[in-house]
Amino acid sequence: MREEFLALFRDTTRPSAHEAGADRGGRAAAVDPEPSRFLRQFLQRTAPTPELARSGLTSLDARLGGGFGHGLHLVLGLPGSGKTAFLESLAWEAVSTRRPVLYYALRRGGLRVWEHLITTLAAILDDPELTPTALRAHELTPHDIDTLGRLDAALQESVLPYLSLIDGTPASTSSVSALIEDVRSRSQEAAGQHMRLPLVLVDDLGHLISLTGSRSLTDLLSRLDDGLKAESVSGLLAATPADIHRGGAERRLPVRTVLMLAQGGPSAPGAPGAPGAPSASEIPDQVELEVRKNMATGWTGSIPLLLDRRSGLFAEPGDRA
Repeated sequence: MREEFLALFRDTTRPSAHEAGADRGGRAAAVDPEPSRFLRQFLQRTAPTPELARSGLTSLDARLGGGFGHGLHLVLGLPGSGKTAFLESLAWEAVSTRRPVLYYALRRGGLRVWEHLITTLAAILDDPELTPTALRAHELTPHDIDTLGRLDAALQESVLPYLSLIDGTPASTSSVSALIEDVRSRSQEAAGQHMRLPLVLVDDLGHLISLTGSRSLTDLLSRLDDGLKAESVSGLLAATPADIHRGGAERRLPVRTVLMLAQGGPSAPGAPGAPGAPSASEIPDQVELEVRKNMATGWTGSIPLLLDRRSGLFAEPGDRA
């Protein structure tokens, strides 16, 4: 029986030339099979402490102890301050390292997020032919449509395999519990597929309160924080100051971090209208990111950032690449 088993294993571990291709000598090339779900589960359980979620902003990550830890983090700002852009910048940073992202696009829906992703990709690829203004106004020429198709194909190939766009919360009589269960199941699925725990992004708190019917902000935030920590997952939630007004002082909220974004206007690399000077739309906005609560290191204070209007991505002064 031992010899029969050995023959069986030899047959299953030796791919045919048709399946694996052949080298110049006609010998079958070796092919590594996809790991089984059991191997994925084993590696996930035996892996070291799950990694932090890096923002890609060196100053912020350093002051957070390496990135966003497991649990809930709050991103505050008035409308137009860049909260959604901040979440999307984190999504791009995660995807660039092949980390999965669960994006609950409660405020705008998946289609609007896709539009932003397309224009950001156009900016990353230095493709000037597709602007956010033209896309929003639906003023696209046949050539623009071709460009859009090419960018969509690139998005499907490189980004969307890691980025899950979720339009709403699960329908349930207990919506907060349903949301937490949805995050848990999607996180486990993403970890099984990519062998890395995802980053969870929720935009935004006002819509989340409406969808879940939550009466207690403190209870909602506390349950989300506990649910994320139970899965060793980092999550960021965008909100306006008005959303959290009824929850008391920011530092007493049951979240790991509280960030506040405030725009300071466009930066000034050169005199407007000077020869060779960039147009107003090409000049990044100055943004102040204030860390108001930081359970990781205790550091609080302001960090200057730049927000590129076309790509919607954040950068640090002196790093406009």
